[in-house]
Amino acid sequence: MEREGIIKDIQSIDINQPLSFNSYQDKAVEGAAVPELQDVEHDVLVDPDMLRRRDMIVYTLHKQPSLTAANLIDYLAKAFDCDIETIKNDINELKFIPTYQKHKARVNKAITLKNQRISTIRTQGKKAIDEAMDSSIHFDCDTILGLSLRYKLKPRHIYQEILRYKRISTQVAINKEQQKFLPVIRALIKCTKLNLRY
Repeated sequence: MEREGIIKDIQSIDINQPLSFNSYQDKAVEGAAVPELQDVEHDVLVDPDMLRRRDMIVYTLHKQPSLTAANLIDYLAKAFDCDIETIKNDINELKFIPTYQKHKARVNKAITLKNQRISTIRTQGKKAIDEAMDSSIHFDCDTILGLSLRYKLKPRHIYQEILRYKRISTQVAINKEQQKFLPVIRALIKCTKLNLRY
């Protein structure tokens, strides 16, 4: 169900997961610092379950504005395994503008961090594909499926990256960036090899 995916979206941010795929690891991104999600609220007395519930209310209202109040309350009560009165109290607290703005900021921060992580993973995935091509690794169904799952890339994105990396313009740009001698000739040789393999 689409609604069940909403909770997973917010709660599934796992920034400690490594970003490597089998033998080809991205040296450039590997050492890069990934931002960590920290609570806006640092008070020890604040209930983390309450914060998550209120974040989810704000997120759900923005994601599904057509959802009726009764459906929202029922859905959240089941999702967080609490009674309906607790959800109603949370909604009443969110009617105060400072409380609402605090939770809106928390939700925006979580979404931004998730998007940054996905972007980092996809960038590393593209570099892993390039390294695999340089190492003459064969792209069979298992390899493509593994890359898709690991780097959140669709098979067509993998195919597009393979085509992009085989282009002469891509190889010339890489050689110029690395300040290699005779970049066009090197690019021609490499493109010929890549097109014969792939």
